[in-house]
Amino acid sequence: MSLDTQFLTMLHMIGAGLFLGASFDTYFRLRGPTQRSLVYMIQDVLFWLLNGMVVFLWLKGVNHGEVRLYIFVAIALGYAMYRGLFQTYYLRVLNATISAVLTVYRWTVKLLTLLVVRPLQFIFKVVVGVVVFTGGLIIGSGQFVFRLLRWGVLCLFGLGQKIWGLWTKHQPDDTLTDKADKKGKRRGLKKGFLSRMANKWLRRK
Repeated sequence: MSLDTQFLTMLHMIGAGLFLGASFDTYFRLRGPTQRSLVYMIQDVLFWLLNGMVVFLWLKGVNHGEVRLYIFVAIALGYAMYRGLFQTYYLRVLNATISAVLTVYRWTVKLLTLLVVRPLQFIFKVVVGVVVFTGGLIIGSGQFVFRLLRWGVLCLFGLGQKIWGLWTKHQPDDTLTDKADKKGKRRGLKKGFLSRMANKWLRRK
């Protein structure tokens, strides 16, 4: 490896140290206070694996991935430079950026709520109200028609019963007349038979 390549590699690794310091502060600023839990442990492991992969790919692009001792020294130097010179300014910019993003997010949510969610809620309430009112009107009308028809049928049935009663009351009872005639005939037959038998008996004497 030539001196130019080594010098360029050191400069890049100093930049990698600066990047690691900034990414470390960004990660912990977004993650919040440190807590002992399995989720946070997994997040930390993934964070360092991702940063290690980025630094290795960076190194591979500079000197084809050759690892030397001065590379770690350059990374440590870059991280120390970040902590001593740039951390305060970077955190200010980071906090301002996060605040701006949160403000834009809140205003976007409020705007969407005002222009999209509220109208949709109003339309939904109107549609539900119309459906409920129409359904209630249809059900009420059906019940009214059913009761009206039932009342009409009951009235017609009662009227028919009254008409039938009046008609049967003023009609002669053919059945009773027929029964009376039959009884009279039977009595006449019995009387005629008895009188004939009595006459025959008297004649014999």
